Amino acid sequence: FPQLVRVYRTDKKGVAHAKNLGVIKSLGKFVTFVDSDDYVDFRYLQIMLAADVEMAADMIVSPIWFIHDGVKVLRRVVPKDCNYPSKKDFLSGIFYFLSGKFFKRKLFDEYGLLPPLVISEDTSWVFPAIAKTRNIVYVRTACYYYEFSDNSISISFHSRELVESAIKSSELILSNTPSSFKSEAEKYVIFRLLNYYVPKFKGYESVFREFLLNHSELCMRWCATNAELQPNIVKRLIGLINANCR
Repeated sequence: FPQLVRVYRTDKKGVAHAKNLGVIKSLGKFVTFVDSDDYVDFRYLQIMLAADVEMAADMIVSPIWFIHDGVKVLRRVVPKDCNYPSKKDFLSGIFYFLSGKFFKRKLFDEYGLLPPLVISEDTSWVFPAIAKTRNIVYVRTACYYYEFSDNSISISFHSRELVESAIKSSELILSNTPSSFKSEAEKYVIFRLLNYYVPKFKGYESVFREFLLNHSELCMRWCATNAELQPNIVKRLIGLINANCR
């Protein structure tokens, strides 16, 4: 289908470059992304675009099927009984990848392209974009199947470049999210850093510690509001910061 499908090749410049090239070359009203190891239901386009016809959406978001070792789990975007999700509902429970979402093409003109990071280029853009976008429509039907791979670069490789990319992603989320959603951004950044990146990238604690010390007020606010809800994460944060004083 040469009238419908165009293929562009990049010379190993990274996933962010490839996605940005697709955005630049796009001609349609909406842009969506499907990773090479994922797949979608044949109704995906029809179901998602129907939401635009009904609601004039700027962004369309759906739950996705998360698949690991053959086990399929539904990852909801908002609580099951939430019929009319607010912006804070989206920022509190969304799957912050590009997967399972449609973005109006003009959003990339307004917010810029994806940052040139090795990992987390998607979450760096998606979180602030959700906070800024006016009309987000939620579709309850899950048609995107996200294959969790143990061979992905963020899981199978450890390097300072990956760690610095994770730190840069956190900085971008904090700086690009509007002040009205500052607390949501801080909550997400600290939780992701301590619950995912620090345990995963062992041996690079000093790099994460430097980031946390540079955002000491943020850490104090986070601990004050999460001490009872997430005591283990708070303990990990305090231990990581105090290690600098030994």
